[in-house]
Amino acid sequence: MNKLTPIAALLAVSLSGCEILSQSNTQQVTAEVQQSESEKANALFDAIFMEGVMRSPIYQTYLGIKDDYDKWDDMSEANTLKELAHN
Repeated sequence: MNKLTPIAALLAVSLSGCEILSQSNTQQVTAEVQQSESEKANALFDAIFMEGVMRSPIYQTYLGIKDDYDKWDDMSEANTLKELAHN
């Protein structure tokens, strides 16, 4: 009976160690998925922001983008309504 006790204790420690490893792997995978989703969201926000910037030569100049230096924003009422509908 004395020989059985250390074996049972070793088995219990081994199994609890496996459970801890399993939990840490699950937490690591969850963190990676969350980071991936965060990166996707940031890419979406960046794309939406840049679409708006590329529609405004004045804002491009303000940000230092040297594409449309010779142009102005369309300040017409029709364009304002179009921009409001776009947002």
